[in-house]
Amino acid sequence: VKTPAYDHFLNMFGNAVFTADGSIWKSKRSSVIHCLLKGCMKDDSKESQRLVTEANLAADTFLKSALKADSNKQEVNIVKLLQRSTIGLIYRFLTHHDFSPMKESDGDEDENAKEEHGHTLKSSKAKDEKLCTLPKTNKQSTSQSCDDSTTSTSSLSSHDGESTLPTQAYTKNDNFLSMASSSSTNEEKNNPHSILSSYLEAITKIRMIILAQSRSIWFLLPRWLYRLFSPMYREEEKQMKIIRHFARTACLNAQPGSPLHLLRSRKSHNDTLNKNIIDGQEVNKHLLDEAITLLFAGQDTSAATLSWTLHLLSLNPKVQSRLAKEVREAIDHCDDDISDAPIKAESYKTICKKTVMNLPYLDAVIKESMRLYPVAPFVVRKLPEELSIPMNHDNDDDYSSPTNLDEITIPKDTLACIWIYSLHRNKNLWHKPDDFVPERWIDPILQKMDIG
Repeated sequence: VKTPAYDHFLNMFGNAVFTADGSIWKSKRSSVIHCLLKGCMKDDSKESQRLVTEANLAADTFLKSALKADSNKQEVNIVKLLQRSTIGLIYRFLTHHDFSPMKESDGDEDENAKEEHGHTLKSSKAKDEKLCTLPKTNKQSTSQSCDDSTTSTSSLSSHDGESTLPTQAYTKNDNFLSMASSSSTNEEKNNPHSILSSYLEAITKIRMIILAQSRSIWFLLPRWLYRLFSPMYREEEKQMKIIRHFARTACLNAQPGSPLHLLRSRKSHNDTLNKNIIDGQEVNKHLLDEAITLLFAGQDTSAATLSWTLHLLSLNPKVQSRLAKEVREAIDHCDDDISDAPIKAESYKTICKKTVMNLPYLDAVIKESMRLYPVAPFVVRKLPEELSIPMNHDNDDDYSSPTNLDEITIPKDTLACIWIYSLHRNKNLWHKPDDFVPERWIDPILQKMDIG
C-alpha cells in the first residue's frame, strides 16, 4: 500500500496513477495504458509512425541545438537541452498539439527543422489556428488552487527573459475546474511556450522539495501541520502553480485522438462523463493530476537517464567509440528498413523501431546507465499484512544478522523500503558493481558472473 509513504507526493500528483491505490489505481492504470498505447501496437500504424516522427524530431532538434552552440564555440548546458527535447516529445505525444520546445533558445531553428523533415502531424484545425484555444465560458472567476486551500491570483515570475504572465483564475465546482478568463487572453494563456522555462525550472525545484520532505520531520507529521507551518510548503505551492498551469495547457490543447483527449471520456478520469470535460471546455482534477503525472514521468525520467548516459560515455571513451561505430553502421543501412518513413531529411537519417532493435550495444549502454543511476533509487510501501522472509546465512560475514533465526517476521503496517540503488551495486549480485561495464548485458561469460 502506498499510503502514507506517498502522501508527500499528493500535492503534486493528486490521486493519479502514480499515487493511487487499490481499485482506483487498477482503473486508472488500465485507462492510461489503453490511451497511451491505442494504435501503437503495430509498427506500420498511424500512431506508431507518429511516435517515430516525434522521437526523431526531438533527437534532431537536440542535435542541431548542440551543434549550433559548438560551432559558435559556446558553452551549452546539455541537461537543459535534453529537458527541452524530452518535454517536446512527451507533450506532442500526449496532446498531438504542435509544440517547438527549442523556440525560445533557438529562434526559428526548430520550425526550420520541421520543414526539412516534412513534419506534417498537425491536425487540419491546428494548421488554421496558431493555438488551440478554449471555448468561451460565462462562468465568473474566483481564484482558487487545485487543492482544498484557496489562494489569491498571483503572477508567475520571469525566467530566462520571459515576460511576466499572470496565473490563471479558476472556479472549482462539483469536483471540476473551469477556466474563467476572457477569450481575448485565452491564446496567450494556452500557449505552452510562454511558460516552458518556468515549468522546467519548477520541475527541478519541486524534485528537490519532495526529496527534502522525505528526509525531514515533516514526513512524519500530519500533512495539515506541514501546510500550516512549513515554509517548504509555501515554496512547493508556488512551484505547483506553474506546473498545474502547464499541465492544464496540455489538457486544453489536446487534439482528437491524443492520449489526453481520450482520457476525457474514460470513467476513471471523468466518472460522470461530464460533456463539458469531454468537449475540452473544462478540466477536472482527475485529468489534471494525470496530465501532471504523465508529463513529469515522461520528461524527467527520460532526461535524467540520457544525462547520466552521456556523462558515463564522456568518462569512458572506449565505450563511446564502440557505441558510435555501431550507431553509424546501423544508420548507414537504415534506409532499407524504412522506405515508408514519415520523415525524410537531407542532413539526418530517420531511425525507426526496426533500426533500434539492431543496436544491441546501445541497449546495453542504456541498461548499464540505469543500473548505476536508476531513475527511482528506492520504493516504499506499507505492508498490508505480516510478512515472513527466510534468512540466507551464506553472507553472514558481510552482514550483521541474527544467525540463530531461520526467518524474520515484519509486522503488518510496517513501511518497507527497497533500496534499488544499493541493490544495483551489491557486490553479491554484480561483479565490478561500481564500474560502467555495458558488456555485462551482452557477453555470455560476463552474464554468468552477474546474479542480478
